[in-house]
Amino acid sequence: MLPDFDSLREINSGREVFYNFLSRGCQAEAKEEYLEMAASLMPYIEDMASQTDAASLNEGVKLLAEYTNQWSNLDNIGKKEFLLGLARDFAYLFLTGAKSVPTCESVYLSPEHLVKHGPYLQVLQAYQKVGFQTPVEFKEPEDHVAMEFKFMAILSNKIGRAVEAGENQRVFRLMEIQRAFLDEHLNKWIPQFCRLLIERSAGRNFYRALAHLTEGFLAQDNEFLQDEMWAALQESETMQAGD
Repeated sequence: MLPDFDSLREINSGREVFYNFLSRGCQAEAKEEYLEMAASLMPYIEDMASQTDAASLNEGVKLLAEYTNQWSNLDNIGKKEFLLGLARDFAYLFLTGAKSVPTCESVYLSPEHLVKHGPYLQVLQAYQKVGFQTPVEFKEPEDHVAMEFKFMAILSNKIGRAVEAGENQRVFRLMEIQRAFLDEHLNKWIPQFCRLLIERSAGRNFYRALAHLTEGFLAQDNEFLQDEMWAALQESETMQAGD
């Protein structure tokens, strides 16, 4: 049995929620429901940041809190203007001009810096291991940051359900898929993505907050996966030695 059943289930539920939050933030401009989601997640995010001295997480919490507090105090007209401003920021950062921030892994890691090159096929193969397909309405390449985060969210959901079902080998296998994807893909390009986003989001602090939160959360999640995988491996070896 994997250690701390209840803890592992709860942690994966939180990981699923937060990966979905990051995914949605990078997928399209913020809508009202996304701002409401951000406000509802603030206690969880603040608690996560309180358990580490990571500067990136603490900076992200501070910046996001400013936005969620402002949002909560606006009337309907103010909220419409607020969302229009965020839509302009999203377009500036991700959709228009030479200074927009690339959002696909292949642009960062392929020798040609082109979409659907380099590690693109490896991303698709990772998705296929668990039957993940990007939504038909999503028109960007499959190695888009939003889809890679969505993949991690779905894996976290599957891990949580496997924990509940007592399927320990499946838990171990899914966590290994997650750990490998984080190590072989996200860790190799998301730090650069975050640095570019922080650099180019001056005056657009909502997306600067997301960049800091992403950077800090991935570092923390990498540590979690390494620790849990080591614990699971040690327990597996102990059980085999006792047979």
